Amino acid sequence: NSNLDLNIVTDQDKELLKYLNPNLNLIVIPNGVNLDYFKPIGKEDDVPSLIYVSDMSGSPTAENVLHFYNDIFPLIKEKVPDVKLYLVGRNPAKEIEELSSDPSVLVTGYVEDVRPYLSKSWVFVAPMIMGTGIKNKVLEAMSMGKSVVSTKIGAQGIQAFPDKDLF
Repeated sequence: NSNLDLNIVTDQDKELLKYLNPNLNLIVIPNGVNLDYFKPIGKEDDVPSLIYVSDMSGSPTAENVLHFYNDIFPLIKEKVPDVKLYLVGRNPAKEIEELSSDPSVLVTGYVEDVRPYLSKSWVFVAPMIMGTGIKNKVLEAMSMGKSVVSTKIGAQGIQAFPDKDLF
């Protein structure tokens, strides 16, 4: 229906959808974050820790997590052997749950409040190799004063500068 207005969150998504259907009427309304709710608390782990937050049930999330765990995390552990990885989010897929057999990985499943996990982690990782839209969890981590390491996809739609606002 060419008369339908669609709200989307990034210019990149708008360009892709317009390419697929030039007749769409698309309106970009970026996401935001509650700065009063997601604010620095300052209670970090004693050992280096990383956190990835997502709904852990979908295939894209599993692929993102497994890519990070298999291809990137070993390089980090080589340099920082005592590093911990928190995988926080509801409904972890079986292949994500299996990562908890590694003592350096904690798969939480659903948590009532993500802020304590964000607060204690040293670095937020957004290792997306696929996905669209703005990653609200990246905004929340940034709001809590966390360092963020991301792929271009994980930072998509966020008005942040590489090597300044995130890495």
